[in-house]
Amino acid sequence: MQESYIKYLENILKNTKEVTKSISESAQAQRAMYDVVLERERKMSEIDGLDYSDEELEELAMIQVNNSPTGKQIEVSIDKLEDAYLG
Repeated sequence: MQESYIKYLENILKNTKEVTKSISESAQAQRAMYDVVLERERKMSEIDGLDYSDEELEELAMIQVNNSPTGKQIEVSIDKLEDAYLG
């Protein structure tokens, strides 16, 4: 029983480190991507005459950032950590 509990804790520790690393590596990239996407959405809204509000533009930019490879990497890492906690 103790051995399986130790393996459980080791797995949680391993996955916690992976999530931390994943978030750290992608945080700056996501911020830069968000700024670029937001500006692009703003320009496209003007060109297309859509007149989106700032809130709508920010939401569109966040959707794209969250669906990017770095956003998905974080999501996968968090899922692995949740699985580790569930055993």
